[in-house]
Amino acid sequence: MKSPLLQARDAGESDKEDRCEVYRCLSCGNALSLELDPKLEQDLLIPPLNFGRVCRGVYRSGFPGKKNFAFLKKLALHSVLNLSEHEYTLETETFFRQNNITWTRLVLQGNKEPLLSSDEEVLSEALCKGLEATADR
Repeated sequence: MKSPLLQARDAGESDKEDRCEVYRCLSCGNALSLELDPKLEQDLLIPPLNFGRVCRGVYRSGFPGKKNFAFLKKLALHSVLNLSEHEYTLETETFFRQNNITWTRLVLQGNKEPLLSSDEEVLSEALCKGLEATADR
């Protein structure tokens, strides 16, 4: 777990093999380099950013990446609902296919009242998809 006193590296500080995580101490500015053994890294269960449980069997998170796949596999997901305007990477879609996870993308614009509001039809469709996915729970 990253300490609040450490800041992740800048893009220019990447390691040659990109196996090293570089952090900079926010109080003194010193750099700290942490290298993970690739074999150990495969066994780590790292949730996607902003991961959280909504209710039994329903979770929310930011976009998953390769380092999150082992964690997602442990959840035994059946379906994923993407409410973002961004599509998943080919690597993530391949992971979903290999693990029999269906995914649906519905673009739901953020609710920025009073100027913008979410599309009610898309929101209703998203809620229906969520209810369908959890009907057996």
